[in-house]
Amino acid sequence: CMFDAEQKLIVCNKTYIRMYTLTFELCAPGTTLQAIENYRVMVENNVLASLEHTSETVGSNAASVFSQELADGRVIMVSQRPLPNGGRVAVHEDVTHHKKTEAQLRQAQKMEAIGNLTGGVAHDFNNLLTVMIGNLDLLLDYCADRPDIAATVQSILNAALRGTDLTKQMLAYSRRQPLRPRLVELNGDRKSTRLNSSHMSESRMPSSA
Repeated sequence: CMFDAEQKLIVCNKTYIRMYTLTFELCAPGTTLQAIENYRVMVENNVLASLEHTSETVGSNAASVFSQELADGRVIMVSQRPLPNGGRVAVHEDVTHHKKTEAQLRQAQKMEAIGNLTGGVAHDFNNLLTVMIGNLDLLLDYCADRPDIAATVQSILNAALRGTDLTKQMLAYSRRQPLRPRLVELNGDRKSTRLNSSHMSESRMPSSA
């Protein structure tokens, strides 16, 4: 659309009229910009807020670019340039799809960053578990003739092995391994923990003289 130095409409196309749900009578040459804005804001109430606004100086005149969000969720980018006679020409572009794509891209980048962090933590944790599991296997061999101690070591080993399952899930979250959900029997784990804790307590009790 194009306005003269008195902010009166010179010409606009049908896209501009349809974009803001205006009427052809309202957009006749000579209509003031204020009248059009009043129709949009007060009658249609379809302008929510200005999202962005930037301006730049071109010679002695100013050009500006800003975005507006409409009530139906559309985002309109408006680029305005001054005319030699004091008026201005404005280009209104529906950039809703671009904004949604940008938002999806930012969300994907955030998820990728979280995934990379999770994968790094899982890798380091898995290295620690590897050392623990190896030493626990050796300790389990050394105490083969001590069932009470062996049961305690086995409990610790089982916990470490469950830790490796956790690292696999973390790696799956970081998209490095396929996710394989499974059911976990919590009652069985609690029972095993209580029994092994009992063995540990008994093995640490001093024998009576």
